[in-house]
Amino acid sequence: MHLDGMLREVRTRWVDQDEDVAIAIGLGHILEHLNLAWHYRSKSVEQVAAESQEEFEAQCCLVPRLAPGLRLLEGQDIEGQGAEETSTPVRWWYRPWTWWAQAPGNPVMIKELEKARLKLTHLRSQVAATDLDDRVLVTGLAEVYGHLNLAWHWRRKSAVYVASLATTTRAILASSIPRTIGTLDFRLAETKDGGA
Repeated sequence: MHLDGMLREVRTRWVDQDEDVAIAIGLGHILEHLNLAWHYRSKSVEQVAAESQEEFEAQCCLVPRLAPGLRLLEGQDIEGQGAEETSTPVRWWYRPWTWWAQAPGNPVMIKELEKARLKLTHLRSQVAATDLDDRVLVTGLAEVYGHLNLAWHWRRKSAVYVASLATTTRAILASSIPRTIGTLDFRLAETKDGGA
């Protein structure tokens, strides 16, 4: 699963501006799969196979309107909220040549990615048990999108900053998807069922 790969990657280092591109590409790819899962939920294998490359790409970037308040952010819209944090140096006594080393990983980002992974695993079993009930899929995917959004917005934020946020601010951020992430330009579906 792509989410497992991203978790392995972000656990090893603090996300800085130089790594934003790699994180954005990985997260964008995960969002593409979630978009396709929604758009392909009621299509047959034959219908999917008959689609053109353009139709496939359009569905990859079309975010379903699963939750009220879902919005796309332009550019660096969220970056102005809260100062960018740097990781706290940690002393490694057993490695004198690295007297001060950066603590690996961003705990708040990792926590949200782990929540997304757990919810996605649970959603798979729920969908199998309910024979692809749209209500189950809507609720589960909305939660997964929310955790992924928070992981992105908190990629360079400290636990102290995140703990200071009001519940309403967290809810807004959970519903805020970057319009452009990695090489992708997302757009929001006009209707709740995902149609344009």
